[in-house]
Amino acid sequence: MERWIYYDNRGYVYGYPSEVELDVVARDGGTIAVEITSALRRGDLQQIKRKVELFRLRNNAVYSRQKPRRGDRRSQRHGHHRSVA
Repeated sequence: MERWIYYDNRGYVYGYPSEVELDVVARDGGTIAVEITSALRRGDLQQIKRKVELFRLRNNAVYSRQKPRRGDRRSQRHGHHRSVA
């Protein structure tokens, strides 16, 4: 996992200029964005979506949505996490 850090001078993610951080995993020729949190609020989903969109724009990344496979116990063992992108 690698942390992507970018200064969003236009305020796309938060509505004001700010540093944006996103954890990404390069795997099987693609890139997966990962947001790990102990609690998720409604507004968090929009911010995560905008982080991923900004990452895609800045890195010419191709959109792909990964869903956990049924019966994949890894997602159940490690607490709450949301995989987007």
